[in-house]
Amino acid sequence: MQPFGKSFVIVGNGGAIARYLPGDGGVETLGGGTCANYGNLLGVSVRASDSAVFVSTSSGSLIRWVSPGQCTGVNALNPGSALTAVNAEGSDFIFTGSMSAFPAGTVVLSRVDDAGVPSQQPFMSVPGEVWEIARSGSSVFAVGSEHAVQRRGRIWRYDFINDAWGVSLSTGNDTAMFAVDLVSPNAAYAAGMAFAQWNGSNWGARATPPFGVYGLEALSASEVYAVGDDAAAGRPGIAVWDGNTWTNFGPTTRPTGYLVRVRGESRCGLFGVGSNGIAITTFP
Repeated sequence: MQPFGKSFVIVGNGGAIARYLPGDGGVETLGGGTCANYGNLLGVSVRASDSAVFVSTSSGSLIRWVSPGQCTGVNALNPGSALTAVNAEGSDFIFTGSMSAFPAGTVVLSRVDDAGVPSQQPFMSVPGEVWEIARSGSSVFAVGSEHAVQRRGRIWRYDFINDAWGVSLSTGNDTAMFAVDLVSPNAAYAAGMAFAQWNGSNWGARATPPFGVYGLEALSASEVYAVGDDAAAGRPGIAVWDGNTWTNFGPTTRPTGYLVRVRGESRCGLFGVGSNGIAITTFP
């Protein structure tokens, strides 16, 4: 899920692409047609400079949504691998992440030139998984885990000077990271089974979230929203970080399942999507 003007672009299984319009609450179908040729759609990113919509796919292809029902192949980056993450927020490069199998495949983090026919430029290959890539200016981070060392959480950072990815943070055993978001190049947050904050130079561990986090939306240093699976309460997890502590929302009426992504520009405009087709548009 990714903001697209005042609406949201949502992607899913079977080549599904939809646009949710907050104004009237309607959902416009954008997928089907040629979009279904690429398998399940796993990630989406909108380039602000020209509103181009790029989608990552389970077939390992990076595609571009052109019009309702029409998608075009940009590049077959890793055939046989699932392209799990894409970020096209800058005006220079598109960053992608893929993995060959779950839960113990091989991660490939790449930088793609989007000039005419993009070319693949892989920079890292490690055993594990990658789930999300986020960017603000010169700060580009990818999150996931490395299975060679008991599924330790990993945060990778792209180095523009050396044109290479490198490990920026390694967390403890069984602490996979699933979400990352940035307020600015010097303020970023990553979460999953652990929670970390970037200060422009280093990552620092912060208080563990009250549930397993799959999605983050960082509005400011004192307002970071997390969604995930609050299995103990039998409902989707929603919490906010105020810079010092977590506040877990609830109890409230919510569908069963869990939330995997959240986007929005304010607390009143947050939109979350998750398992079994659930969506939440009004947070408590």
